[in-house]
Amino acid sequence: AAANNFLGNSANPLVATNMHPYRFVFLDGCLTADGNWPQAFGIPKVEGMTSNDFAAKRGIRPRAFMGWSRKKTSGYFNGYVFNTDHANYVSKFWNTWAARAVGGGPANDITAAIKTAATVAPASSGGMKLYGAKDLVIDW
Repeated sequence: AAANNFLGNSANPLVATNMHPYRFVFLDGCLTADGNWPQAFGIPKVEGMTSNDFAAKRGIRPRAFMGWSRKKTSGYFNGYVFNTDHANYVSKFWNTWAARAVGGGPANDITAAIKTAATVAPASSGGMKLYGAKDLVIDW
């Protein structure tokens, strides 16, 4: 609740009166999908929503939150070998989501980007949670 107040958002992220709702938040840290982090940023902690659930039904812009429901390893093994799997996951996610189609629009929605990232770094994909609009694109 303290984070909600600090960010100026209602405890109910589906009301249009949130003062500072975020369109997209990715907290790339251990257990960030737990608790009320999505709501603190004005994003509902609901899986499987669509952009239509926001825009057509409520008159607000679609939003999404990504985080992890487990501990992640992204540092060094045995103090000297860098674990590149997590870095590959995150890099592939961003590159896929930002890709442009032939006409200039978005080539992939957020769900496609998450699935593609999991194919190149399966060891790091476990525990990824997406709340809010599963079809969010970068320039909606």
